[in-house]
Order: sequence, then structure tokens, then C-alpha cells
Amino acid sequence: MYKDTKTAALIARSHAQITAYFDGMTLLGPGLVPVKAWRPEPDRPPDIDLTIPGLLGALGTLPPP
Repeated sequence: MYKDTKTAALIARSHAQITAYFDGMTLLGPGLVPVKAWRPEPDRPPDIDLTIPGLLGALGTLPPP
């Protein structure tokens, strides 16, 4: 029987550590926030507790050359 023994490391990082990846970029609104809250529908609040850590996401732009 085949047994898959591959694993991947998961490294939890703080908000500040993740923000550091965007040094030199301009973060687009709303910034670094939980993924489900990044672009919520205007008339509907996010369906998650934003105080619980989770998957964060952001978009940033580089300055012109």
C-alpha cells in the first residue's frame, strides 16, 4: 500500500512580520486583513470573527521605476 510521507512546514507569522514583506510597496486598501474581510460586500458584514487569527492577505504596488 502506498503511503504518502510528504509534509510541508507551516510557519505562523505575526501581522508585523507579514507587513515587512511589503517594505517598499504601497499597500492597497484595506491593507493586510483577514482574507474573508478584504473586499466584503458593502451591505453585508464579514461572516467571521475578525479577532481570531487566520489567513491574512494584501495587495501592494511598487513605486514607478
